[in-house]
Amino acid sequence: MGKEKLMHLLAFTLVVVGGLNWGLVGLLDLNLVEVLFGSIPLLENSIYVLVALSAVYLVVMYKKTCKICAEETQMETEDMSNEQPAM
Repeated sequence: MGKEKLMHLLAFTLVVVGGLNWGLVGLLDLNLVEVLFGSIPLLENSIYVLVALSAVYLVVMYKKTCKICAEETQMETEDMSNEQPAM
């Protein structure tokens, strides 16, 4: 597995975990990260920071990693190159 794919998989997993945790907080008032790691505040805070950094990474890399966006961009580029210049 390549480094870029591993980074994407790790970031995606952390964002999903963070999203599910927020869902539990909203629905059940249960912060699973705090329950599991609350006795180690540095670890708990590190997890929150990693989830946030993962979200930023996914936003920045979205155009490159999203197959649908990549296809649309490629089609737009092809359409632009096929257009005849106006006379």
